[in-house]
Amino acid sequence: MLDVKLIRQDPDAVRERLAARGKRAETDAAVDRVLALDAERRAAIAQGDELKARRNAVSQEVGERKRRKENATT
Repeated sequence: MLDVKLIRQDPDAVRERLAARGKRAETDAAVDRVLALDAERRAAIAQGDELKARRNAVSQEVGERKRRKENATT
């Protein structure tokens, strides 16, 4: 099994090594697909991290409002 970090760092070398084992067009398409899926995955993780940070900020604000006995629902 190939490490996605290796594919991300040196896709041309991975293509060459895989092409030596089989059909070139299929290999190129597979590496391109892995890179595209990895980019989508990394973007989704970044978006999730941003949402978690936002949730934490809102939770902190709600806690502060409750401590001051203010309305925390708005």
